[in-house]
Amino acid sequence: MNKKRKYVKKTEAKKEQNQEMEIADGVSTEGSHQTLSEILGQKQKNPFEVSSSSELDDKMSNMTLIDLQKLAVKAGVFPSGTKPSLKTKIQKAYSAANRGAGRITPAPSNPIMDPRSKEGIEAARKLKELLS
Repeated sequence: MNKKRKYVKKTEAKKEQNQEMEIADGVSTEGSHQTLSEILGQKQKNPFEVSSSSELDDKMSNMTLIDLQKLAVKAGVFPSGTKPSLKTKIQKAYSAANRGAGRITPAPSNPIMDPRSKEGIEAARKLKELLS
């Protein structure tokens, strides 16, 4: 008993062309936008959440090994080793991250550009636009 199988040719449904939808979400896609941290030059947050090395030592003295490992991962340090070795790795990463932060640089005696020049007026206008 040979039965012939019937093969039905499936027709492909016409795919609708993806039409670009306009979404009103309040976000402008035109132009370049910068955040305040980008304007000020702060490229990353302080992962240590302290302002001095003595505060870091106090904070780490109360931490367990797991807490130190979490802090190391946040700081970009490989979290391996014992508690004392992990503390030294974190301290080294802190000093590398804050290198030059404690130096006092004197303010320039002369302005960078003449405020009455064409470039100075344009820079003041752009700064006013950013701040308002």
